[in-house]
Amino acid sequence: MTYISIVIPTRNRPQLLDRCIKSIIDTSDHIDQIEIIVLADDDDTETLAYIDNQQETLSKYQIRFIVRPQGDTMIEYYVNYGSSIASGDWIWVLNDECAITTQHWDTIIRDIIEPQLHEDRLAYISIYDDVHTSDGGDTHTDWRNKNMLASHGCCFPILSKESIQAVGCNMPREIEFWGADSALFRLYKKLKDNRIITCMEIVLDTLSIHNGKRPEDYGVSRANIMSKHYQLSPQEEASYVNLLNESMTNV
Repeated sequence: MTYISIVIPTRNRPQLLDRCIKSIIDTSDHIDQIEIIVLADDDDTETLAYIDNQQETLSKYQIRFIVRPQGDTMIEYYVNYGSSIASGDWIWVLNDECAITTQHWDTIIRDIIEPQLHEDRLAYISIYDDVHTSDGGDTHTDWRNKNMLASHGCCFPILSKESIQAVGCNMPREIEFWGADSALFRLYKKLKDNRIITCMEIVLDTLSIHNGKRPEDYGVSRANIMSKHYQLSPQEEASYVNLLNESMTNV
């Protein structure tokens, strides 16, 4: 049984990808219940070489390498495609620059998050990341504290399978790249009943350009070029909110 699916789009960053995958394996209690879906372009020779070199080592885990034709494809395509083929009850999209630092994080989801779910299982889990911390993300005392997580969301939320099924996608299709996390959180803030769960117990270490831990590279430059819509229109937002509201029970 797959309990959690983690979707990782990647491009030309095999060392970061390796760090991300190993962090998932090393910090989980039940790796046999975790599926990892890596999405790469067919012209990404660095990632393809990594896949070839690591196949034997990683074959004992549920890791699926999906190679897609490269083009001017927006990141939302990779995120939503990966989410559509995921088999877990929970789906977590991570950048390859992320590493999970919390031991037993999958048990935390089962023991702390699951009991808070409504009958409809719609849920947006806001977890701690250090993407926008001003000090490089070395402490929990920066602006992304619990109150900020509850009011602004996070960059890498964990969504229930039912939440994705309700709207037919993980990331709003209209957002090419930048701003998708904020747009998604605003949808949940507008629901007729709260489905946001804040979880400070799960922490990511992110080598991001935003916190100064990594310089800009091809992936960032590509995102800058392709990002044209940073937020949903009122009509688009209302459509997503209505689909989520219609999926609620006992409200």
